[in-house]
Amino acid sequence: MTIPEKLTITADGGSRGNPGPAACAFAVWDSASFGTPTAQPLHQQGFYLGKTTNNQAEYKGFLASLRWLEKLPHPPTHVHWQMDSMLVVEQMNGRWKIKNLHLQIIYDQCQQLLSQLFPDGNYSISHAPRSQNSVADTLVNLTLDQHIRHHR
Repeated sequence: MTIPEKLTITADGGSRGNPGPAACAFAVWDSASFGTPTAQPLHQQGFYLGKTTNNQAEYKGFLASLRWLEKLPHPPTHVHWQMDSMLVVEQMNGRWKIKNLHLQIIYDQCQQLLSQLFPDGNYSISHAPRSQNSVADTLVNLTLDQHIRHHR
């Protein structure tokens, strides 16, 4: 797969109960077509996380996308993330303090990968309404549903 120079990634996470069974997901888009009626993700992936909090699942969606980028032979020159988690967006942008130790650990992992992948800081993270994050949100729910069905 040829990766465009500029990507938009939507990431999400969720739990059923807090804490409860949780999953995370991300979808990767060519930034040139993102948001157009015919845009299709270049890649999408969901992961079952076990029992965790909603906030941890949100962070792990972001972290999963970073780990995917890390595996690419040639990373893009710019990535823009859109997430419906105001907490993750504000903390990753340094505007809100992190008071939870578990979130601090995931945050540190994300920051380390960001600095490795984008030493020039050529990335951005912004908040988007859930309606603009529907692919990742749907994938979280499908991943949870599939795990629950499989383990009944």
